[in-house]
Amino acid sequence: MAEELKYCPNCGAEVAATDEFCGKCGFDLKAFRAKQTQPKTASVQPAEASENSARLTAAAKTKRTTGRKHRRRWPWILGGFVFLLVVCFIGGSWYYSKSNQANRLATAVTSTDDDDIAAAVLDDDGQKVDDDAVKPLQNLYESDADARDSIKLAVKTMDSSQAPFEMVKDGHYFLFTRYALRAKDFHLTIKTNVKDATVTGTGDSLSAKPVSGGYTVDNLFPGRYNLQIAGNVSGSSQSVTKLLPSIDVYKQLDNTVSLKAKAPQTTAAPAPVTPNKSSDQSSDSSNDSDGSTDYSYDTSLRNDNTDDDILIGDWRSNVGTWEFSDDGTYEGEDTNDNDLSGNWEVVYHKGNYWNIKYDHDDGKTDVEPYRYEHGQLVQCQLKIHWHADD
Repeated sequence: MAEELKYCPNCGAEVAATDEFCGKCGFDLKAFRAKQTQPKTASVQPAEASENSARLTAAAKTKRTTGRKHRRRWPWILGGFVFLLVVCFIGGSWYYSKSNQANRLATAVTSTDDDDIAAAVLDDDGQKVDDDAVKPLQNLYESDADARDSIKLAVKTMDSSQAPFEMVKDGHYFLFTRYALRAKDFHLTIKTNVKDATVTGTGDSLSAKPVSGGYTVDNLFPGRYNLQIAGNVSGSSQSVTKLLPSIDVYKQLDNTVSLKAKAPQTTAAPAPVTPNKSSDQSSDSSNDSDGSTDYSYDTSLRNDNTDDDILIGDWRSNVGTWEFSDDGTYEGEDTNDNDLSGNWEVVYHKGNYWNIKYDHDDGKTDVEPYRYEHGQLVQCQLKIHWHADD
């Protein structure tokens, strides 16, 4: 705002603010005031414009600086993220490597905790196993510390030829392959003279398939087994239940255990047989001191093998040892350590009396009469008493 004019610029006389002309000399005060105001207004406008321009320039600089700061920060953030991914990948590759997983699996599968073992193992079909399935393996560890150590070493070194397990792929941990231990398929052959048998282990019935000379049990989990077999011997109505010898199943795929059960004893005396004049063979008496009995080759009774299972098994006498096998073969040894072998066949059987035909490996053939009495097999003609060799 312009300063108030109090004196006439021309004559110096005092003037009022409202005077347009000087009362003394007539000077045009209005025009003078107008001239005084114009330069000041003009000088203010450039100053304001300069101030506004400076403000806009500063704002633009600030905006450019902020943009540059944002642009500089993103490469660092991206680089840090990539670095973190690389570190995670390298660390994961080491931690989840096959050898490191083998070390952890070796520790788990030889643990005393059945949950740890079950978590590390698949069955031979690639399915998860439960706590009950691994009990035979725990039984093995408890009874044989060397077995635990050898299995742990074989798994750790990934030596599948020495371990009862194979390392197999079982999915992924994120980007990394996950491994598990798959149990091998173990088999057990049970050689026994028990017929129509049921095989159980730890209270559970096992699937036993009949084969010549016994049974086979497949798909066994590695470990120590204490199995029980129940059935009958020689077709008797009385059943027998026997514990099989303990067996460790983990070193080889095919395993064998043997049990010869003794037939239930009978106290009944042998039934007498009516003499038959047309018979083509006779034998000693029903006891070895008096009387006589003929043993007929009744063709209608030949190869009737009912209750012939009582013959199966090992026998001994004062002249040697003998074994009848249920596949129709025999083996023996006399007191001079001569080995005997061949095939045998029942050609007559009635009650407790048998006629057995032998086809010896040396080419000879003969037929011998026997009777079964008080747990003994009496060779009638030769008066040889054979006792069951348990």
